[in-house]
Amino acid sequence: MNRYTSPLLTSVAALLLLASLTHAETVRVGPPGDADYPTILEAMSGCADGDTILIYPGTYTGPENTNLDPGTRNLVIRSVSGPSETIISCSSGYRGFHIHGGQDTTMVLEGLRFGAGRMGYGAAILVENASGVKIVDCSFTNCDATYGGGGVRVESGVAVIENTSFKQCGNYYSSCKGGCVSVVGGECYVRGCTFENNEADYGGGVHAEDAWVGIHDCSFEENHSDYRGAGLRLLRCTATISGCLFKTNSAGTYGGAVLLEASAVEASGCVVSDNICGYNAAQVNIKSSSALDVHLSRWTFTGEGTWNTPRGHVQVTSSDPLLTQCVFAFGNEGPAVYADGSSTPEIANCVVYACAGGDSLPGYHHDNLFEEPLFCNIFNEDLEYCDNSPCLPDNNPWGLNIGAYGVVGCGECLTPVEPMTWETIKAMYR
Repeated sequence: MNRYTSPLLTSVAALLLLASLTHAETVRVGPPGDADYPTILEAMSGCADGDTILIYPGTYTGPENTNLDPGTRNLVIRSVSGPSETIISCSSGYRGFHIHGGQDTTMVLEGLRFGAGRMGYGAAILVENASGVKIVDCSFTNCDATYGGGGVRVESGVAVIENTSFKQCGNYYSSCKGGCVSVVGGECYVRGCTFENNEADYGGGVHAEDAWVGIHDCSFEENHSDYRGAGLRLLRCTATISGCLFKTNSAGTYGGAVLLEASAVEASGCVVSDNICGYNAAQVNIKSSSALDVHLSRWTFTGEGTWNTPRGHVQVTSSDPLLTQCVFAFGNEGPAVYADGSSTPEIANCVVYACAGGDSLPGYHHDNLFEEPLFCNIFNEDLEYCDNSPCLPDNNPWGLNIGAYGVVGCGECLTPVEPMTWETIKAMYR
């Protein structure tokens, strides 16, 4: 079919776009004499859709700098000097922003620090009613949500969160879901973020249910959940995960690092190390997922520990996931992979070595190697590969990169005379 676009309509559209851009204004918030407005609320009140608010360094608190509602407008609210110098100090009953007027992700919050929020949901930012926001280069500290989302809560909305840190957020006194980020029935895309020392009953770092989720190039360290998913918990989600680190997190029951429940997940290139979980659990738990709805590719697992009845690096319950090109090595307790009687995981092109509970694999397993992965410096937890590692394409029968690192990090290494567990190796250097 031939399509014809009127030059007149094209010109009119271009003029309208130019006009909208021309009329976008920038206002400033800060000390008298340096800025246009003393408070964020006053600046917002004078803004139109598409305007930018620049915030000078300082601590902004009180009713004219918190519980901020942009109405239906998409605004860019950006600090001049970054989150270390620009603080929105919330308190009990006050959050930073409530976004619920149908915005999209051209509503931007950038370079702000949110602290001391205390709310039921979304202690710093609440996004709902099919609205959206983009959060860039921000930090969230000591934000406490009773029921979920110490930093950000998304309900049937969209959030893009980039290069943002979350520390000491969450709540462990109630059924808190998502110490930092909680997503229910919406979409959330998280990239380049850090989650450290946060806590919740479910999902110490991130909890999502009935949602579309993307989590990429993030680190989850020393987070805790009293029940499930210390770093990340996904329930009935469709998700992609890549390039993430899960280290020294702890869960009371399932998922010392990650819990995937009834979800469709494509995940690649992650490192999982030294996470602790409760009884009948593992570093990563996969539960109640349909055949091959979960695919973990090129993950590196080392050094798990449990409090009771170890299940190793990965536990599979009522699921048939696909595990390919993974490294399972140096487990303190439990096998590489544990599967219950109702599960048949497929495990292929993996390297399995020195797991305390045994290196045998369940389900349909084929084309795997049972030899040392040859990390560059396991004593310092440097998990890049020696030049002669079987995880590199030139050194395995399939010509594949195996595990999270696909590059040579050092020269050739000697292989040990006999296998050693991760705990034994670390004990030599304490």
